[in-house]
Amino acid sequence: MGNEQFYCTNCKRKTIHDLLHDESEKHIAEDGTCTWKVYELIRCFGCQNISFHFSDCRTRTPDPHSEVLSAKSEYYPNSRDSREPIEGVEKFPEVTQRIYKELIKVVHEDTRLLAAIGLRTLLESVCRDQSYTWRNLYEGIEDLSVYGILSFTQVEFLHACRFMGNVAAHEIVAPTMAELVAALDIAETLLKTIYILPEKAKSIGSKPKE
Repeated sequence: MGNEQFYCTNCKRKTIHDLLHDESEKHIAEDGTCTWKVYELIRCFGCQNISFHFSDCRTRTPDPHSEVLSAKSEYYPNSRDSREPIEGVEKFPEVTQRIYKELIKVVHEDTRLLAAIGLRTLLESVCRDQSYTWRNLYEGIEDLSVYGILSFTQVEFLHACRFMGNVAAHEIVAPTMAELVAALDIAETLLKTIYILPEKAKSIGSKPKE
């Protein structure tokens, strides 16, 4: 078997993979349910990255087409190894720092629905910290432009992130991993602009010219 779609931890998306080797095992419990475990060594056709894929599926009967009771899928090296919190995270307000670190974790686990909601919560924490007339997230984001903290274009990007979080929370629709990664990039730029770059700017041109 080959040419299957798997998540590539290097490309950060599903790509066509060649199946280099696989092993599987089946266990039938006393209640008749069946657990299927599959171990696969795979290689991305795009970047040639080799990784390991493990899947664990529990069905109501030994028939592979039976009702699925639970399932999980893991990749090694895990995508969690590919993204770390940005440098300077200790400069964030305590609440924002905690939300951001938890957001990184759920992104690593590819739980996109929770990550999108977490991203919206992260934006709320920043707006609460920066906006003097906070009433809702929309107005909080707008205030970042009114007070000159962010440009109009940056604010438009944040509204896109807000909308993505709204869709996840109210319509239970998860974004794609590419959309989520792009939104996280935008959020991290926001965090750098507000909490990290001002500190670095203080060290530039602080000494009078001779």
